Amino acid sequence: MRRWFLGGFLLGIGGVLGLLLGWVLARSEMVERALPNVRQGTVSLGMLTSTSTPRPSPTPTASQTPSPTLTPSPTLTVRHLQPTAFSWTTFPEQGLVLVSVQEGTTSVLYAYHPQRLPWVRLLDQRVRTPTLSPSGRWVALSLYDGRWKPAILDMARGTWRELPETATYVEAPTWSPDEQWLAYAAYYDGNMDIWIRSVNDSETAPIRLTEDTAVDTAPAWSPQGRVVAFISFRTGTPQVFLLLLDDPEVVRQVSSEAEGRALAPAWSPDGRYLAWCQEREGLHTLWVWDVTTPETPPRRLGEGCWPRWRADGGGVWALVLRPERAYLTQYGFPQADLVLPLVTLPGKRVTGFTAGYSALSWPLPEPMARAAQRTPVPLWTPSSAEASGKGPVFLVPVEDVNVPYPYLSDAVDEAYQTLRRLVQTRLGWDPLRHVESLYRPPTLGETMPGSVDWLSTGRAFALPVTWLQEGRMVVVREAFPGRIYWRVYLKPEPQDGSQGHPLTSPVWDFDVGQEVPPPPGFWVDFTALAAAVGWERLPALPYWTSYSPAARFNLFVHRAGFSWEEASHPVGTPVMPQPTPGGTP
Repeated sequence: MRRWFLGGFLLGIGGVLGLLLGWVLARSEMVERALPNVRQGTVSLGMLTSTSTPRPSPTPTASQTPSPTLTPSPTLTVRHLQPTAFSWTTFPEQGLVLVSVQEGTTSVLYAYHPQRLPWVRLLDQRVRTPTLSPSGRWVALSLYDGRWKPAILDMARGTWRELPETATYVEAPTWSPDEQWLAYAAYYDGNMDIWIRSVNDSETAPIRLTEDTAVDTAPAWSPQGRVVAFISFRTGTPQVFLLLLDDPEVVRQVSSEAEGRALAPAWSPDGRYLAWCQEREGLHTLWVWDVTTPETPPRRLGEGCWPRWRADGGGVWALVLRPERAYLTQYGFPQADLVLPLVTLPGKRVTGFTAGYSALSWPLPEPMARAAQRTPVPLWTPSSAEASGKGPVFLVPVEDVNVPYPYLSDAVDEAYQTLRRLVQTRLGWDPLRHVESLYRPPTLGETMPGSVDWLSTGRAFALPVTWLQEGRMVVVREAFPGRIYWRVYLKPEPQDGSQGHPLTSPVWDFDVGQEVPPPPGFWVDFTALAAAVGWERLPALPYWTSYSPAARFNLFVHRAGFSWEEASHPVGTPVMPQPTPGGTP
C-alpha cells in the first residue's frame, strides 16, 4: 500500500513538472514560430557573438584609453542653420536626431542635424518615445489618441498610422532588424511588461516576452535579432537586463547596482556594443559594454544620459540634463572624445530620443511642413504691467480655496486659475481647491532657516504633504550635480489610460528615506503642467534629509524672472488680509 501511494505521489509530481516544462517549451516555441525571419546570428548568455554578416557598418575597435568627463562648454552652442535641399543618404555617418519634448501641456516631435537642419517640428500630434527603424524609413512611437497607443510614422511622406492594441498604455517601441516586428512596453492588468507584435499583420496577437511583478520597460532589440535588452525593477532598482528570444525564461543582468539606477539601453549598429546610462549622486554616466567579451566590465564613456548610436557606429549621441534645460552632445567612439558642443534642445523635458538613418528629405513632406510652421500658443500671458513689474501690485482674493489666507498677488492669480482648470480637466478632481498654503503673512515669522519665504510674496502655493499617505501623490527625486529637485505626480480619477501614464521611475519614500519601486496605476505629471503656466519648482535645501519640510517638493513659485527681493516689495500698499476661519467653504 505504501509503495502504491509513494509511486502515485511521485507520478503526480512528475506530471506537474511535465506540465511546467511543457508550458515553458511551448512559450519558447511560440516566440520562435512567430519570429521566423529575424534570426541573423547565434547568441548565448555566456558569449554573445554573431556567425552572420552584420549590416554594413565599421566595427569599432575596443580601446583602453581613459574616458574623460564631459565638461559643459561655458558658451552653449545653439545651431541656427538655413536648411537646403538634401538627401540623408549624403550624410550616412551622422544620421538624423529625433527628440520628443514637452511643449506646453503636450509632447511633440522635433528633428535635428548638426550640419544641415536646425530644430524643426515634425508633428502636431501628441507623441513620446520615438525610435527610428534600421532603414530610416519609419519611426515607431507612442501616440496619444484617447490613450497612448503604438503608431508608425512614414518619414518619407509625413503620414502616420496607428497599430491595433488592447493595452491601456504603450511606450518605448523598438524595431526588429527586418522591420517586421516591434518590441515595446505595455501596461496590462496593473503591470508593465515587454511584448512583441507584428508591424503589418494585425491578425497576429501580441506575444508577451516578460512576465514579472516588477516594472519592465525600455526594450532595445539587438541588430543580431535574437536578444532584447530592457530595463527592469526586478532587483529593486532599475537595471539593464538581457533576454534571449530563443529562451525568454532566462535573463541576465549586465549593469551594476553600485553605479545607481539605469535607463535607456541602446545597441551599436553592428550589435557588438550595448550602451546605457546610470545616475548616481546626481551625475548621469554613460557606459558601454562589449558583448563579445561579456565578463569584461563596461567602460565609462563620459557624462550624459539616453545614449543613441550614430548611424555608422562611430559615435554616441547623448543628452546632458540640467534642472533648467536639456542639451544634446556627441562622443566619438571608441576614443570617447567630445565631438559636439552642447546644443540646446527645443524643450526642457525630454519624453523620447532616437537617432539613425532617416528617409526625411527637404523640403519637408506637406504634413510635416504644416507642423513646422505652427507657433505654440501660451496657455497664459501676463499683462504688460505684470510682466514688467511696473504699476501697483495688490493681494487679491482667490475664490473657493480652502486655506486660512486665500490670497495671491494680482500678477499671478490668473495663472493660478489657468493651472487649476487645466489640472482639474486632467485629474477629474480639483487639487488646487485644497492646497496647503497660498499667501503667508510675513508677520507669522520664518518658516525654514536659511531660506526665503516665497509664500509671503503672494507668488507661491504649497500642496498638502498628506496626499503622500493618502495615495493621491507620489514624488520622484531628480538629482543633478549639487542640487536635488522633485517631480510631483498626482493620481487621476480615471484609471483607464485616458489620463496620465504608468510610472517607470522609482519614487521617493520619505518614511524610509530612499527610493522604492513605483506604485501601479496611472499618474499625471503635475510638475510639467505647472511649468506650462509658469509655476516653477524649487530645489531642496541642503539639510532636507534631516528636516523633511526642507525638501520643498510641494512648493511651486511663479517668479516670472523676479528675485525674492523684487517680488517682496510691490508698488502700492495691499490691504492686509485677515485669516478666513476654517478656510473658504
